[in-house]
Amino acid sequence: MIGGESARRYARALADIAQRQNSLDEIGEELSVFSNAFEGSKELRVLLKNPKFAKDKQLEMLGKVLDSAGASNLVKNFIRVLVENDRINELPSISSKYQEISDEKIGRVRAELRSAIALDSEILKKIHEKLAEVAGCEVLLNVVTDKDLIGGVSCKMGSVIMDGSLKNQLRNLRQELAHK
Repeated sequence: MIGGESARRYARALADIAQRQNSLDEIGEELSVFSNAFEGSKELRVLLKNPKFAKDKQLEMLGKVLDSAGASNLVKNFIRVLVENDRINELPSISSKYQEISDEKIGRVRAELRSAIALDSEILKKIHEKLAEVAGCEVLLNVVTDKDLIGGVSCKMGSVIMDGSLKNQLRNLRQELAHK
């Protein structure tokens, strides 16, 4: 059930503890950094996923990695629990779910704005303000330049997609003409 309900349960438990410690963002950042390191390092994945290595050896090596990264005790203990319960494979999904839960607890939403060209800072400010008005909460905006859009912009905020790109308009026109 990778990425499913068990990932959500682990993420929620961690987020509840982090919230009580007033460290939702800090723990989220640490979890994300370690998750990216886990995904990006074949050696680390082999060490933590291979049943040939004894749990105590895995935990010892993991402790060294986490200590050298300056991880908090909460993240160290959480990662250890994942290894002990054979759930380390779910770390990327748990990290993603944690971010969703953390954002919900804080009252914010993430949005990705894609544009065919780099946008002027004044335009970005207006778009950001409008998205916050529509969402009714803080919006963390990630801006990406995507030449495939040809022109215009598209925005994904939560599960809502607003696509005003030229590429999408041409696709819609093609479909409309095909049905006539």
